[in-house]
Amino acid sequence: MTQQPVRAGTTVVIRQAPDATAIEVLLLLRPARGSFANAWVFPGGKVETSDGHATNPENELLSAQAAARRETVEECGLVLHDLVPLSRWIPPMGISPRIHTWFFLAQHPEAGHAQQQLTLAADEIVDAVWLSPQTALDQHAAGQLTLFPPTWVTLANLRDYTSVNEALRSTQARYTTQGIETFTTVALPAPNRTLVWEGDHEHTSGKDNNARHRLDYETLPWRYVRTHHP
Repeated sequence: MTQQPVRAGTTVVIRQAPDATAIEVLLLLRPARGSFANAWVFPGGKVETSDGHATNPENELLSAQAAARRETVEECGLVLHDLVPLSRWIPPMGISPRIHTWFFLAQHPEAGHAQQQLTLAADEIVDAVWLSPQTALDQHAAGQLTLFPPTWVTLANLRDYTSVNEALRSTQARYTTQGIETFTTVALPAPNRTLVWEGDHEHTSGKDNNARHRLDYETLPWRYVRTHHP
């Protein structure tokens, strides 16, 4: 019998930067143990029975959304309401457990008072910071913080937005017209340290030999190449 994948929900919480020229994203620092050790991540976690719909594949989005909302409260004390579906991430074959993670975009409920209202879970979160996506990527490139590929790519795809409203409207419009964007990850064979996704010519879905949708993470700075957009 094929084992059902583990589901999870993650919230990308955004607010307007103080100078109003960019958005900022909330990143949480995991402790030096367990999943994502010493990495900066978005709040989130696995779907639990209390999230509802946990065993019904047709309601995957609803259960992941509930998990993302619950985990955000548990990890940093923020109560969010409108979570816009942003992306879904599926890890490479061979990874166990295979966690299908839904990412949601949400506005901080009280912009301007975010840092004061954060209440970090002492056993799960070491620190928290608000950074523009570009600043986070620059610090990663300089070796100053650790990011995992889904977090890195999400930041890369958000860095051109200058306002919270623009980011939310664009994400909602894309979801309404095209559905959720899924990143089904394929790791290229050694010695490559390259991940590819839908649209890349070396992905299982690839058809165009000139198409690229990949992340080269061999050395810093990481290099993300995408020659098409949905």
